[in-house]
Amino acid sequence: MYNTISEFDAAIPVIKGSLGSKSAGSVKEGKLASAIRQKYKKENSTKTDKRGTLNNDFDYKSQEFLDNENLKIPELIDIFKNIGDFLLKETVINKETGETAQENLKYFSVFDAMMDDTTNNQNHFVRYLAPINFLPTDPRTGKIIYDQKIAEEHTLPASSLGRMLLYASVTNQLDLVKPVVEAAYMQGALLHVDDVTLNNNGLKSSMDAQFNSIFQALIKGDITGVEQGLASLSRYTSGGFINPNGYYLIKQGMTIAEYYGVDLPFKQQTPDAIKAQLEAINAQLRGLSKAEAVARFNAKMAELIPAKNKQNKVLTQQFSPKLADNTSTEQKIKVLGDYDTTLKRSRALNTKPKGISVFDFDDTLAKTNSKVIVTMPESVQSITNTGDAVSYTHLTLPTKRIV
Repeated sequence: MYNTISEFDAAIPVIKGSLGSKSAGSVKEGKLASAIRQKYKKENSTKTDKRGTLNNDFDYKSQEFLDNENLKIPELIDIFKNIGDFLLKETVINKETGETAQENLKYFSVFDAMMDDTTNNQNHFVRYLAPINFLPTDPRTGKIIYDQKIAEEHTLPASSLGRMLLYASVTNQLDLVKPVVEAAYMQGALLHVDDVTLNNNGLKSSMDAQFNSIFQALIKGDITGVEQGLASLSRYTSGGFINPNGYYLIKQGMTIAEYYGVDLPFKQQTPDAIKAQLEAINAQLRGLSKAEAVARFNAKMAELIPAKNKQNKVLTQQFSPKLADNTSTEQKIKVLGDYDTTLKRSRALNTKPKGISVFDFDDTLAKTNSKVIVTMPESVQSITNTGDAVSYTHLTLPTKRIV
């Protein structure tokens, strides 16, 4: 399959003459969608490293940019509606009896192959029609980060999303999955370090366990009113893979933490505080009201901040001058741990060691093995929560619904 004009031209010989124009050699180019791809990553110049940084010229505040991004999801849905109309078109196969058949279903495998190609090119329509809505920002200064490696991240795996929309289009269920696409599909600049963490935790091309329940709630209408793309933040927040103070939501004009009402001054953004922020964000993603989630967060911070401040002062007084006043509790504990390790190595083997008690901050989050099973027509395919297709033979009229 060919995703771009240049790929097609490289593979197919040029046909001389005219098409759609009276002037020789000219070709009238059609557009799949009016929304265009906005390039926001500056490619690395080295051949061995394809990672790039955020483009300094990327104008994410312009009205032109915002208007373009607002076109994307409606146009993506419309494309799959047209594909479904084509595949399900009734063709008269017997003029005498008026018998019809959906003969275009034989081309389903062509469109299925197109969904496989989403991983090959950023210009694939399923990929570039994801609205751009987040950028990395420095939690200390609040400024957008332009000098660190990023990945062009799609919050829902594009191939899985494309295949879901394709199957929905031939089973008359686009209206059913439309709320999921609207609430959970976007893209943005994910810091490379966070991308590696995500991949190492098995989420390179799949969603987290929490999103499975969010998906079901969106389908059933139990969760509504989610702004474009934000439901899929669960993929990054449920496992604590990002700092919510370190990503700016373009359309909302604020950081993730600010949007969910749990922003903190930089000095208070300790690991325990960030964990509390993520818990409040995840609660809202699962459907808890913002007011209740923020109230729980504030109660948690009321416990954390005094305890942290007291602990910090005690450590400074007890171990002065080893510890500086302007360092966090965690940094002080690390310094003391380093002192302790050095002392242990310097003592004789028969000397009873004297050390300190190092606090154990448990920042782990529980995950389940639950999965969403999507039942499609038996003759099409079955889908797991990773979106991987199993097999299909031929298509028949839909008899089941996505659940």
